[in-house]
Amino acid sequence: MTSMVKIILSVVYVALIFIAAGTIRWPELWFFIGFYILTTTAFMLWLKRHDPGLLKERMSGAKKENVKSWDKTIIGVYTGLLFIMFLVAPLDAVRFHWSHVPPALQWFAFSGILVSGIIVFRAFRVNPFLSGFVRIQTDRGHRVCAAGPIDSSGIPCTWRLFSLSFVCPFFSARSIPSSRPLSLPPSLSCGPASKIKPYGRSLSDMRITPPGCAGN
Repeated sequence: MTSMVKIILSVVYVALIFIAAGTIRWPELWFFIGFYILTTTAFMLWLKRHDPGLLKERMSGAKKENVKSWDKTIIGVYTGLLFIMFLVAPLDAVRFHWSHVPPALQWFAFSGILVSGIIVFRAFRVNPFLSGFVRIQTDRGHRVCAAGPIDSSGIPCTWRLFSLSFVCPFFSARSIPSSRPLSLPPSLSCGPASKIKPYGRSLSDMRITPPGCAGN
């Protein structure tokens, strides 16, 4: 799928949201769209400059042969649920007013988005293998990341993002299949990093044991 096709589909999707709302007079949505475009564009430009290899991986990772099939399934279901959520939201908030969310609570939820964005950005700064899908990136010289937003309790940033996600609890299911041990290709060396739990969506909560390192 080309970038132009993605842009066209995004515009069509936003149009569907306004159609569901029944009006374009929805300041909160315009604010969110502006915020999303601004931050996403800034991040893509930053990633292109500082790690073009990772940008390419995130743009084409789904096409790789060694992507875990269960992760593709989870992402597919998540995408469908996200599509439904953004169509139900305008029906609730604008057209039918099924619920009422106080402004203070709205800003609190938005602050959660900001905090999670900061955590994700920090992860991208230190992990050059933060793919959008679970796979061992042997084509990119994959190695275990020993730095990043992991606190003293050893909780990876993925779980901290889950705790900030008010609308996508289904995300937590991604860490369940990846909790079993994986074997790294022999080309990846043994060392202290093999004992470290990596973080990020690509290697969420995996305990990686390279061949021959069982006694480390």
